[in-house]
Amino acid sequence: MVRLFWITLALVTAAKLLFIGTTMVVDDEAHYFAWSRHLDLGYIDNGPFVAFLIRASTALFGASSFGIRALTVFLSTALAAYLFVIFRRSFGVRAAFTSGMLLSTTLLFFGSTVVTTPDSPMWLAMALAIVLYHRAFFVSPRAFYAAGFFLGISALSKISVFLPAVGVFLFPFVIREMRSFIRRADFYFSFLIAAVVVSPFVVWNFLNDFAFLRFKGPMAFQSGSLADFGAFWAAQLGLLFPPLAVLSVGLPLVIVFQRFIQRRDTPPHLVFFALTAAFPLLFFVIGSIRTRYEAYWSIAFALPGILLVAAYVGTDAKRFRRTLAVQLVGGALSIAASILQVHTTLIPLSPTADVTRRYFKFSAFPTEIRAFLASRPDLARYRVLSNNYQIPSMLITYAAPTLVPTCLSIDGYHDTFYLKLVTDSSLIGHDHLFLLEGDAFPDAFRAHFVSVEFVQSFVSRRAGATIATFSLWLVRNYRGRAAMEQPASSSVAPRESH
Repeated sequence: MVRLFWITLALVTAAKLLFIGTTMVVDDEAHYFAWSRHLDLGYIDNGPFVAFLIRASTALFGASSFGIRALTVFLSTALAAYLFVIFRRSFGVRAAFTSGMLLSTTLLFFGSTVVTTPDSPMWLAMALAIVLYHRAFFVSPRAFYAAGFFLGISALSKISVFLPAVGVFLFPFVIREMRSFIRRADFYFSFLIAAVVVSPFVVWNFLNDFAFLRFKGPMAFQSGSLADFGAFWAAQLGLLFPPLAVLSVGLPLVIVFQRFIQRRDTPPHLVFFALTAAFPLLFFVIGSIRTRYEAYWSIAFALPGILLVAAYVGTDAKRFRRTLAVQLVGGALSIAASILQVHTTLIPLSPTADVTRRYFKFSAFPTEIRAFLASRPDLARYRVLSNNYQIPSMLITYAAPTLVPTCLSIDGYHDTFYLKLVTDSSLIGHDHLFLLEGDAFPDAFRAHFVSVEFVQSFVSRRAGATIATFSLWLVRNYRGRAAMEQPASSSVAPRESH
């Protein structure tokens, strides 16, 4: 079993490294790469840690799709190895095998390491924080200090880590055997350490008119429907695979019910993991009824759920032998199918259902768009504008224009970090290039310019088939975000075919 784990971990790591070197950076990932080129203590939609992670990774491995992701892959491998060692000491070899294998062969966690987003460092640091808090409660209280540090690092990546942290904090208050920790200063000091680590992001918000709260607040409560509720939970069956999806959702609730309702003497170490999973789980169960959530946000409860499942398997290995085998084989096959889908479109899915299109939607950027801009040095004096944050991010990643491209956030489009990077006032009165998806320049945008002239169109392809088109326009005399009236002199020059 020990040898099987290390062999599997090596194979999964090799598969990740091969994948990240043979696929394009996806849309959101390019955005975080743009952050890493312009480091700050905070950003409008998340904490800064992912930007520093990508900056370190590209410094070590180069500014490429491989370089952006490589450090995340190596850290995930190191985490799986660490969990194996720690769980083997605490719960036995079967629990150790389960913890490492589930993290390595579950699509949700595989996907969040081969694509580097704030979720990647968030869950890596969250796993360390939870395991170290468990060690502090049951082995050595000195672990509280490291636990608090990693809790802060996780929060610097994404604040959803505070959901399982609620369970950690309440644990000694609700478990009679652990109440001695209520009187320990190091327990509270760990949360103070976390607060100090995350304080730069807090200060950044104070200095920027609480930009993160103003942006994320409404998004956290965006209206959803019954269909969104069903889609979120159905997605968990694919991301986690059915046995783990059921166990990571059901087991925390069962243990909490047994301990606090039925008053059973459930082992405290299982209750600890159950509480860290139960609070984010209840948040998402209740919230998803009226709010639309992204499928991968489930990491907040799936990760502590996996740790609980692993610890529980260690107490009753024979009972879960067949279920675990089905989960590990099924999870590995799900990952293999996803990799094949990216490279071969093995499964005939509709464009809206096939999420692997993300790897090809912007394929024109490192090819046609980069080549065109390089062939037209006369255009280098123009800054490229857009009204979609993904477009300037892809330009920064693959085309590296002379002037930093930006997103205007006009016509109701949400604010982005580009508004701080390139101020609107610095653009007014100047001519620019405008890159957008599609072949037509929207009428709503024309009020912001005196004239608009078509320059060139580009095509993103997948296996020879067109999946997206982009067009480049020369826009003259930008009038600012506030301009709403249709200028009488506005014109659009005739287009040429590409």
